[in-house]
Amino acid sequence: MFCQKLTMLTAEKLELLHSAIFENILERNRFCLSDEVINIIEELLPKSIANVVALAKSEQPDPSWNLISLCLLHLSCLQNVCQSFSTQEIYKVQLRDKWLRSEILIDALFDLVLLKSLVLQNTAIVTITKVVNALSTASHVYQEWVDKICHFISACGDDEFFTAVEIMTNVLTSGQKEGKIPINEMSTKLIHLIQKSALLIQKDCSDVNFAAYLDLLHAIFASNEIPEDTFITSSESVLLNFSNACKHSVITTKYLKLVKHILPLSTNARARSSCVKKFAAELFSAMVAGIPKSVQHKPGEHGFGGAKKVEAKQSCSSPDVMLMVNILLKCIALTDCGNSLVPEKATICIKILLCANSKNPQQSSLENELLEFYFEQDDLLIEFLLLHLLISTSSAKTLEKPAFCGFSPHQAFLSLVQRLAFDNSILLDWLTSEETQFLLYFIKYIKYCHKTQNDLLAECKRCNATSSLNEMLIKLKKSIERLSATNLFPYSAKPLLRNIDLFLAIVKPV
Repeated sequence: MFCQKLTMLTAEKLELLHSAIFENILERNRFCLSDEVINIIEELLPKSIANVVALAKSEQPDPSWNLISLCLLHLSCLQNVCQSFSTQEIYKVQLRDKWLRSEILIDALFDLVLLKSLVLQNTAIVTITKVVNALSTASHVYQEWVDKICHFISACGDDEFFTAVEIMTNVLTSGQKEGKIPINEMSTKLIHLIQKSALLIQKDCSDVNFAAYLDLLHAIFASNEIPEDTFITSSESVLLNFSNACKHSVITTKYLKLVKHILPLSTNARARSSCVKKFAAELFSAMVAGIPKSVQHKPGEHGFGGAKKVEAKQSCSSPDVMLMVNILLKCIALTDCGNSLVPEKATICIKILLCANSKNPQQSSLENELLEFYFEQDDLLIEFLLLHLLISTSSAKTLEKPAFCGFSPHQAFLSLVQRLAFDNSILLDWLTSEETQFLLYFIKYIKYCHKTQNDLLAECKRCNATSSLNEMLIKLKKSIERLSATNLFPYSAKPLLRNIDLFLAIVKPV
């Protein structure tokens, strides 16, 4: 019999035969297997993996290259089966459940993770990650994987640390997508991992290490495993070094996306913890000090409506600049808006950032420059408008002229709808989209209008927008009512319609 012959082969020959079988399966992209071949997959493969891992462990710390190669072949073989899971759902469940009950296989795979000479092979990291997530169907299994990986990383030397960290990042990221989150017992180990990473970054802040560190932080933060304050305290020594983060475009993008996720978009700054507020204040100071030094601008001068001109050098990426501006505003919204120097410093930084990215430098208001700059990025544009509104309404309590960045929320909103040619369909798209926060912004802006009616009417009169705005709001209201009547509006429209009625009562055409 075929299986009887197989048992007589050496482990290496058996593995080569397995690889050939699975390569053939992948090429055909179907599971047309005989009972004998299924027996190889279910029974002989786990035993063969256990044998080769045991051999590798016996040769620690330096197993031969032939043995490492054999481990990689076994792992690749296992990955092929895991990839084939998606083609046959019934077989996938049966096989995976059987493997999960196989202590021989699970113990062997855990031991594989601890083989430093194997895991530090770049090709092995991706393979191990796929195998881990394919087999981690239960939270306790997933937790055990994370526990083993933490143990492995802690045993690595400084020169190997960030290579090893990559597997933890991949496992956490994939686990987050699949809904497999490590349970609370893992928090302490993950915090220790962040702290050790931060210490090593301070010793050697190479681009590769810094990128690996930022990816790890992003994965851990997204897992929601560590309390917000603890996460910030463990990582702030590196994250507050803004100048380091701006040395390379790839690093800058990773850094800004991470910080954007860490800083909440809070409509109530008082509800945030003192740790978050402290981090926001210190990050703001670091960015104000670092932006003029780190951001390069195009040659020439650029002014904003007669304001102070700023020297320019060379451009950086537009999405990064938008993120920087919004992060600056988040920091202000989370801290003290009553300090007049804070908005002033932010405005100067925003001008510097815009100068770096203006394709057609010209004398223009900062309000128009910002809207033009953000116009192709709906989510960041609306986030900017919301943050500008939050800061303006907060600073109105303490400042005589609540005109953050030199323009009021009314000027910002009217400039926006004028750019949209008062097209209510775009506002409707934003109101029904989950990708923007326009509903939150729109409701808050209408409430702001109710408190500052005279300012709104004066601005409408100045730009001759009263009739157009009123007509747009009427069309928007009718569109929402029409969708609601046929149950096509994604949420209850009654509160929104009441607010639009309130808005219409203010902007009646003369």
